[in-house]
Amino acid sequence: MVNPETAPKSEKLLSPEDQRCWEIFHRSKDGMVREFQVIGAIASDYKRWGVDDASREVHKEIIRAAREGDVEKRIEDELNPDGTISRMGIVRKSDGATLVEQRIYNTEGDEPKYDFEQIHDYIQKGVIDENEALQLALAFGILNGVDSPTGLNQRDFRRNLGQIKEKIIRYYNREYQKALFKDDGEDRDGLHHEVIDGEIPLVCFDGADFKMLVHVRDAMHTVQGERDGTNLLEGDPKRAWTSPRPGKDKIPHGLSTSLISSENINIYMNGEIIFGFTEIEDDSIVTMSEEDCGSSTSARSRFSITGNHGNERLMLPDELLAKTGRPDAMSNFNEVVLDRFADGSYGETEKLIMPSCLVVFGSDVSAVTDLQKHYAKSFDIPIYLIDDSKYGGVHSLGDA
Repeated sequence: MVNPETAPKSEKLLSPEDQRCWEIFHRSKDGMVREFQVIGAIASDYKRWGVDDASREVHKEIIRAAREGDVEKRIEDELNPDGTISRMGIVRKSDGATLVEQRIYNTEGDEPKYDFEQIHDYIQKGVIDENEALQLALAFGILNGVDSPTGLNQRDFRRNLGQIKEKIIRYYNREYQKALFKDDGEDRDGLHHEVIDGEIPLVCFDGADFKMLVHVRDAMHTVQGERDGTNLLEGDPKRAWTSPRPGKDKIPHGLSTSLISSENINIYMNGEIIFGFTEIEDDSIVTMSEEDCGSSTSARSRFSITGNHGNERLMLPDELLAKTGRPDAMSNFNEVVLDRFADGSYGETEKLIMPSCLVVFGSDVSAVTDLQKHYAKSFDIPIYLIDDSKYGGVHSLGDA
């Protein structure tokens, strides 16, 4: 029996289904649905909750306010008695106005469906074997009320499910490793190399294909500097990257990025400092969504980097890009959440993920600012100058 005093906050008033799931999986039913959804074991058209058109616009306004530093306070989400969240994204703006985003939960009858086709695809590709597929099917059955087998060793069962999940996550990481742009140093149609300021490599894209992950510095506040007016040209960007933020004791695990390509440059905002990532480890990517997924970028472990928008699902690069920028989406950009510490370690800065390049959008070298040069020198990385006029332009939240 679950002790409501020791159960997590969202588990304290458990339904019978949640209690059974908590006893076997150490997760609520919704928590387990999220786990299955992320690894693709649930049909892709299922969402644990959604929003109406009005709340979708509120969500976009909340993102704008956060981007512009216009959020005075983020108010705690409101919980229903069964632990589900009834209101999310509650913020108070600087002018005192409150923005409240309402979530609509799926009704009973709209239960998630097990994606046998996706699991079969994993088997065919050698991601998991048939026995592991059966373990997933057994877990999904238990999730939906089927009695667990007599004598089931719950601890071993949970460990096996965790290992299966990690195998699937690593599969997607490998697919992104293969898909991301790799610079071989050679000029070709639509791409050439220069050196600026006598020491900074410049890779110029004016038609060549590419895919890369990008992270806008301080996107939720400002990319020109901290609110206290710090002069970024006087600081050491690499040292700041490898140190905890002021007032914090550790570097967080979560790092929000977006996948962009020569066919789809949809980002959160077009800031002055945009880090690019073209080299990742086997377990760098933790989760993703074709929209903003509300991930925790202050997560203290890779296991707490979760989204709160109910839309996380691992996807292959081309699939993610094809779904990004839909007009009915929560946002016009995708989110690919990385673990800053590539192997899940904590606090060892030598294992911290580092940017591969600095991304600048512009037609010629005059688009590169002194601050961007300063960052490139500090990190000892090239600048990727992307002539966005050759790729259909940059589409960011600021354009919405």
